[in-house]
Amino acid sequence: MLSMSRWPLLPELGYALMVEGAAEGAADRFGKVFRATWSRLPDTAKKGLRTVCDSFGDDLPRFLLLNTLEPHRTGEATFGVYNAGRFHFSAAELQQLKNQNHLAEALIAHELAHCVLDHRGGYSDANEKAAGAPAESWGFPMKELRAAISRPAGP
Repeated sequence: MLSMSRWPLLPELGYALMVEGAAEGAADRFGKVFRATWSRLPDTAKKGLRTVCDSFGDDLPRFLLLNTLEPHRTGEATFGVYNAGRFHFSAAELQQLKNQNHLAEALIAHELAHCVLDHRGGYSDANEKAAGAPAESWGFPMKELRAAISRPAGP
């Protein structure tokens, strides 16, 4: 069982970030970047996110910051995952964007877009492409993000 701690994310909405012990060093920055991302979203997107996430109606955590994530594909880094109302982010991979908060914001916006689009199930190229469109329309640099994260897994 993972050791997890709870960090405030969007306290006004009751959203917290559950953080794996090994990822605690990244939690403060992640929270700040997440809130900056949230502040840039249009109200319609925020409402859509809350509607979809809250529709699951369980008490499981919505936002998790883990040290690493299983790759979508062998040999490729995975920075974030959305599935069925849950967001998982990799602290180790986000560290690669440590001096590029605008790209970390784009990554978070991309994962939030999966929720707005109500994507369910596993990874698919079609869903990845689809999630980029809303994030880009919200003003996040998706082309720059894709270029930055298109690399093999690992340091």
